[in-house]
Amino acid sequence: MMIQLRSNLWLPHTLVCLLIISLKLEGTSEVAITIIEGAVAKGAVCLDGSPPAYQFDAGFGDGVNNWLVHIQGGGWCNSVNDCRMRTYSQYGSSKKMKSSDYNFTGILRNKQELNPSFYNWNRVAMRYCDGSSLTGDIEAVDPATNLHFRGARVFNIIIEELLNKGMKYASNSTTLKGRCGQALLSGSSAGGLASILHCDKFKAFFPSSTRVKCFSDAGYFAHVKDLSGEFKFEGYYDQVVTLHGSTKNLYPECTSKMKPSLCFYPQFAMPYVRTPIFILHSTYDSFQVQNILATPQADPTGQFTKCKQDINTCSTNQIQKLQDFRSEFLEAFLVAQNGSSRRGWFVNNCFTHGQCEYQSKWLGNLSPKLNHKLSTAPGLVEPPTQFLHHNDFGVFVYFGQPFYNPLSFRAVPCRCFATKFSSVHGDKPSAEYAKLRKESLESEFGNALTSRSKRLSMYYSFGPFLALYRAAYISYEDQIPPFSTKVAIRSIESQLGAPISEIFADISPEPVAAASLGQVYKVCSSFAYRGASSCKGAKAWYVTLFDP
Repeated sequence: MMIQLRSNLWLPHTLVCLLIISLKLEGTSEVAITIIEGAVAKGAVCLDGSPPAYQFDAGFGDGVNNWLVHIQGGGWCNSVNDCRMRTYSQYGSSKKMKSSDYNFTGILRNKQELNPSFYNWNRVAMRYCDGSSLTGDIEAVDPATNLHFRGARVFNIIIEELLNKGMKYASNSTTLKGRCGQALLSGSSAGGLASILHCDKFKAFFPSSTRVKCFSDAGYFAHVKDLSGEFKFEGYYDQVVTLHGSTKNLYPECTSKMKPSLCFYPQFAMPYVRTPIFILHSTYDSFQVQNILATPQADPTGQFTKCKQDINTCSTNQIQKLQDFRSEFLEAFLVAQNGSSRRGWFVNNCFTHGQCEYQSKWLGNLSPKLNHKLSTAPGLVEPPTQFLHHNDFGVFVYFGQPFYNPLSFRAVPCRCFATKFSSVHGDKPSAEYAKLRKESLESEFGNALTSRSKRLSMYYSFGPFLALYRAAYISYEDQIPPFSTKVAIRSIESQLGAPISEIFADISPEPVAAASLGQVYKVCSSFAYRGASSCKGAKAWYVTLFDP
């Protein structure tokens, strides 16, 4: 069955507009495109037969021998017509590419204050023009369509070009200022999937002594059920792998055990990845919610249409569907890690798709934080046990200075009641925040703060229980992005089987205004509720550090 995906899977016009606005505000630099003309003779070409391209910004200072190769995203094409459509855009032809299409922001930025760990590395953007996460390799070309399925060759030719440009010097030999060179293959979205599927191949281009790692952002596309309870997206990957002849470029250990298209999924491929790899992903990945969970085929009446575009419109039942999707995603994610010390990850709960390419998400006021901390100094000077902002290498600590030590990092946010979005406030909100919360409570709760709502059963009057759910309620509006108060009320009432007016009957604004996810956990700890299902959800973060 053909899976209908939004915007040609996806040519995200809305995101492009937002990105353009963001780039203008951030003043990001434009980097010239390099076309590898000689690649045509080797058959390493885009869908339309044009030569592949990349953008390169040279490193400097003590980063001169460090290399970051980042693969652009852009979805896939699963049919001849779909692939032909891509040839009219940058996603299928280098003839349509412009340097202004892909600015160096986020992980590719050359400003220390905006990208402290990579700003002076050799930074490369591998432009994506094949529609198969660079796995295709079919020699024959149909003259009627002139489509070339050669993504794997494109990957190889660009890496070879970069080695000749100096990437071969990214080795453990001492370099400028006594620092060792290193190489990192990264990617976002379909490029993030490519960084997983090509991780060991990338490592194979270097001597065994070279420090090589991989990083995938929003590339962990999970094999999970849609709203109808079926794995319809699996059929889409079947078509992609067959059309592009991708099987030969997937992990053979995987394809020998299951059908090749399943090996296109990270959860089945990653157990065979030997090179150290780090995953950045959201459990509520907006692309997967829209194109895997709530597809038009799985939601024929369109009941989920508004919800998947704006979570503030979600009903209680739809919120539960999102929670179930999150649980399935985490199960699919964690099963592939195998407890390996060569894995690291930061899995947050933002309703977004892709984080490392956007400055606001990579190192900005709205970007995800871990344990409410945002470091002002790069991970090069921070101890690995610090729980810092992920873009500052507190989480990516193993690609910064601790790249040289064997520690690995894992962080997964646990169930946090109905929204599951990470709190952006610390344990002790400011006086101004408390004031705003008080005003919000007085406005939104109304009857819950009046004498008319003093009826409260003994069960709900019990101190720890009441304090826990008061704090839980406040956590709803501490989220990124926020759930509306009405959605929060409906969800909590559903969980408790009691109206908010009873739960908050004897409430006073001051202690409620100071509540946060951190305090929810304190309540659980203080009253030994860790074993209860409600308090399992109260832990804001589960963080472990492993030493192999």
